[in-house]
Amino acid sequence: MKRAIRPSFSVMIFAVMVFGAVSPAAAQSRAPIRVYDDALALGWNNWSFAVDAALDAGHVHDGKAAIAVTAKPWGCLAINAGSPLDVAGLTTLSFWIDGGAQGGQTLSVILNGEKGVASAVNLPPLVKGWNHIAVPLADAGLASGMLTAIWVRNSSGSPAETYFIDDIELR
Repeated sequence: MKRAIRPSFSVMIFAVMVFGAVSPAAAQSRAPIRVYDDALALGWNNWSFAVDAALDAGHVHDGKAAIAVTAKPWGCLAINAGSPLDVAGLTTLSFWIDGGAQGGQTLSVILNGEKGVASAVNLPPLVKGWNHIAVPLADAGLASGMLTAIWVRNSSGSPAETYFIDDIELR
């Protein structure tokens, strides 16, 4: 008769000490999802409206290209997820932004979900030079559920000078 092998309590403690325990938070987190890195990532589409949005190889935060955006009043850089993306395990929209030659643009970040727009997160007026922006998904009303699009909207009601966005990811 074969005897079942059962690890002893001391063996299990040793394994936890050597390999570490996985916390519930760590088990639920997931790898960052790139949206834009020199180009839109596979599955993401440019659905921008009332803006001129183009790759700009001369002004980048990192890599070879950034997105140059010149927005009309209320115009949006709109990046659509080809299929809805479950945000489980993600907490933040992260990107780098530069106000261009003058800065001062007033923008808001809007995350569209399966139920439409939840809320807008107003960014501080842009400044010249690259600045990191981290928008908690919960602040934009999307702590859970499905993400369908990311908008960066000109909130001023006036045309906006060209600004630049680079290295967009969900973390």
